[in-house]
Amino acid sequence: MMKTIKDWLAVFILMGLILMASGAAWVLAGPREAMTLCAGGGISLLTLAGVVWMTKRVIDKKPIALTASSIVIKYALLGGILYVLTQRLELDVLWLGLGVSLILPSLIIFGFTSEKGLSEAYSDEVDDEDE
Repeated sequence: MMKTIKDWLAVFILMGLILMASGAAWVLAGPREAMTLCAGGGISLLTLAGVVWMTKRVIDKKPIALTASSIVIKYALLGGILYVLTQRLELDVLWLGLGVSLILPSLIIFGFTSEKGLSEAYSDEVDDEDE
């Protein structure tokens, strides 16, 4: 259970940042801007969750075909979602971009809070399996 939480910690940090930023946007700018920020945050959340899932599959040496096809499908879906949000719903691109950019501080926070790098964590897992 603890290993799963550590794997998805960056996603949980991003969720917290989205909630805090949308609350601040609601108070400072209004509900429409806060919902637009949440939409952008949702896009970055889907992106980060996809990266975490795919990285875990690659490290665990799962079949690469599903991983590669999910990368292609993910970016096609994200492109379609961005198109609909910016062209059809006429959302404010500034708040949407702010929501999408929340992924950067979440990765920085994750980097400062993580105990080991990815290669060190993987080498520990391999050593555990060998024993």
